[in-house]
Amino acid sequence: MKRNVSRILSLLLTLSLCAGMLMVPVWAAEDTSAPDTTVAQPTEGEDAGEPAEGEDAGEPAEGEDAGEPTEGDDAGEPTEGDDADKPAEGEDADKPAEGEDPAEPEDPAEPEKVTFTDVEEGRWYYSAVTTIAAAGWMNGMGEGTFAPTGTFSVAQVLSVAARIHAAANEKEIAAAEEGTPWYTMYVNYCVENEIIAEDAFTAEDLTRAATRFEVLAILDKAPAASCFEAKREVADGYIPDLAEADENGAVVYKWYRAGIIDGNAEHEFTGTNTITRAEAASILCRVMDLVDRIAE
Repeated sequence: MKRNVSRILSLLLTLSLCAGMLMVPVWAAEDTSAPDTTVAQPTEGEDAGEPAEGEDAGEPAEGEDAGEPTEGDDAGEPTEGDDADKPAEGEDADKPAEGEDPAEPEDPAEPEKVTFTDVEEGRWYYSAVTTIAAAGWMNGMGEGTFAPTGTFSVAQVLSVAARIHAAANEKEIAAAEEGTPWYTMYVNYCVENEIIAEDAFTAEDLTRAATRFEVLAILDKAPAASCFEAKREVADGYIPDLAEADENGAVVYKWYRAGIIDGNAEHEFTGTNTITRAEAASILCRVMDLVDRIAE
């Protein structure tokens, strides 16, 4: 009997519990009248007030600045490695290419050395002859010779004078008619440019040896006037055989004062004597400033 009563009580307790669960109030369940806020909220791992991870709603994507262009690109400047006001990297707008300097031009190439079979090293005139020939102011006599001890003819003096004058004044020496002597073009040039008078020399004079007076008188009108600026003091009477007031004296003293010539050991000029080609080469080297002038 007691056992049956216990079973009945247990059954009633169980039924009571089940009935209590069924009687949950309606407000405890889902409220269908409330709005669905799931749309306004981000998914898991996102913040409704901020963009996705790694992104800022008020700024551009990572590595990008809203007030500036993308990385490596500046809105006020050209792209990386390119500056509108500057040359490319490694280049200087005010300087030439690497290894080049415009403020210091390349050294001019030295003239090719000219040698002659009859001009031996060790001779007093070796340097003068090879220097003047390399510079192009005097030529050889053919077959590799210079004839250093040969006389300097009037025609040869005129050819040198014409070349010097043409170079100093940027002029051309016109070729002579075919069949005329080699020196005709130089004689014509000297006459046209008033280096000599038209009747200064006869045809026979042109092939003879020039005197020292004639050499200076002709060459004096060939270079620029600056060539004869005084380099030293030479008083009248310094040249024993010539006074400054004598004929040709003014020209000769000018050449002495310019340090181009100094005569013989006693300073005599001996103007009526002839001159060798080696002596002419030595004088011309000083006229053209290929060597130092004569000092005091």
